[in-house]
Amino acid sequence: MLRTGILFLFLLIFVLPSAKAQISISSPYSRYAFGELNSSGFAGYSGMGYANIAVTDSTLINIGNPASFAFFIPHRPLFDFGASGIFTKASTSEASSNFSAMGLRNIALGIPINERFGLSLGVVPFSSVGYELSTTTTEAGIGDVTYNFNGSGGLNKIYLGFAGRAINTKKHQLAFGLTGNYLFGNITRSRTAYYPGYTGIKHTKVVHHTIVSDFLFESGAYDRLSLPVKEKVKRDSSIVPVRRFLSFGATYTLGNQIGARQDMLAYTFKNSYEILLDTVAYLDTTSGYLNFPEKIGFGIAYEWHVGRTGNDFTRILLSAQGELQNWSRYAEVFGNSVVEDQLKNARNFALGFSITPLATNKIEKGKFHRIMTYRMGLRYADTYLNLYDTQIKQYGISFGLGIPLVQTFSFSQLNVGFEFGKRGTTENNLLQENYFAFQVGFTIMPHKYDGWFYKRKYD
Repeated sequence: MLRTGILFLFLLIFVLPSAKAQISISSPYSRYAFGELNSSGFAGYSGMGYANIAVTDSTLINIGNPASFAFFIPHRPLFDFGASGIFTKASTSEASSNFSAMGLRNIALGIPINERFGLSLGVVPFSSVGYELSTTTTEAGIGDVTYNFNGSGGLNKIYLGFAGRAINTKKHQLAFGLTGNYLFGNITRSRTAYYPGYTGIKHTKVVHHTIVSDFLFESGAYDRLSLPVKEKVKRDSSIVPVRRFLSFGATYTLGNQIGARQDMLAYTFKNSYEILLDTVAYLDTTSGYLNFPEKIGFGIAYEWHVGRTGNDFTRILLSAQGELQNWSRYAEVFGNSVVEDQLKNARNFALGFSITPLATNKIEKGKFHRIMTYRMGLRYADTYLNLYDTQIKQYGISFGLGIPLVQTFSFSQLNVGFEFGKRGTTENNLLQENYFAFQVGFTIMPHKYDGWFYKRKYD
């Protein structure tokens, strides 16, 4: 018990503040705004299309709705860490290329305070930037000019969330939660112009380096109703109860002017090694902000617990949700410089399904597959990107597994999720990305007889 407590404090004080859960990426669509925003969910919900606003599970950390932190099991904290990767085939109407990226996804803790209150903290990626574009045009009186656009970096967030149940009865549970996020990281974007056919003009390059550091707040509500119990007659004529639950969830992210600092360097150079010739312009670090628009989400879930033997049951869950975010007013403001990317309002919809054939912590010989959780999800998004009068859309279908790690007395598990999806189109000189993404996460929960935070009766 002492060793686990020391380990917990070490993770809390030293590991989380210094960790970076950053995922590298290679996508031209990450060029705009904050880059590609990462989904609000760990591996346990990735197989459900991240349809987690109206879902609680005391064996998983759900950052999709802060109110879920109120449903951790007393004396049984959770430690979750995971990684993810993506393999992408990017195609235009004339050519295609393959890219891949992998990285740490999350480090998080879920801490039950008592039967009605809980909190969670961790480090997760907020956004990722990674692209390299090149185009050649013919300029009058100059000839061919090659323009290169490059970007890298991204933002992480350290979050701390707290939740409590305002109503806590067997038939009705109502919870509210609040999460504070500290965003930090940097994004580098550059534009280069090469003049290969005209030696009288020097090559030029402009580099913008943006450092972000500010807070963002999210709130959530969760309402769970127990519906009247039904009875079901099995094939052997035995009668088993069917317990049903209807849940609603809502989330709201407060819009904010995210504080940032930016510097700019423009210079001329020669040859492919970019040997500097002259500094054309230099702007020292300038304070400003990036607009992050408010976001609202709603979800609904229906859950069945079909009785089996003793306290065991089959758990079936169906969840759906939608999210809206107003990106049309996005702008980057640094001093007298204002950049507007002409973004569109974003909409995200997801549908998730999961089934655990035998919800129990006992494993019968040869029946390990029955206590695994099987997941499936669909999602669709109108992204905030609007290029050549075309709003970029994204589609995905996902699958996942929850695999118990310990045979008895613990809910520790390995969660894996896979998604096959498509983003963009080859029409209007745009890019279509077909991708395969995966997430792997370990959720560690103390043994039943090693619960934390029990009050000592003897010294």
